[in-house]
Amino acid sequence: MNITVDEKNATWISVFMRVAIIIFLGFSGLRKVTGGVGVSVERMRQLFADTGTPAWLVTGQAWIVPYLEVAIAIWLLTGYKLRGAFITSALLILNFCGAMKILGNGDVVANNSLFVLLCCVGLFFCHRDRWSIDGLIARKQS
Repeated sequence: MNITVDEKNATWISVFMRVAIIIFLGFSGLRKVTGGVGVSVERMRQLFADTGTPAWLVTGQAWIVPYLEVAIAIWLLTGYKLRGAFITSALLILNFCGAMKILGNGDVVANNSLFVLLCCVGLFFCHRDRWSIDGLIARKQS
């Protein structure tokens, strides 16, 4: 089966995927950063205390992830090197899935897996995204 998507629709698909992931990562990261990363770190330590996960790993991730979430959301918003942004987003969300699986939250893993799928769809269509820095550069060169 051969499915074709015109350029206009491919752009919209990529834009919608970007917006969904920006909302998911960006607002999550902003909430943690503005609420105090230290509070988030302590909460993560408590959640993972009885799981056998090394404290240094939980602490390190809890300090770094909120800033990564915000940075990736900004990266997706700009549309610069979208392929890398979608791959990085998917890897970060898979990290969340692993953490939630350790905690036994299968429903959260299932929900977050849908965002990995959105990253894959965005990755597939990002080379046609005209509402990005990459798309602007491509139009100028042609």
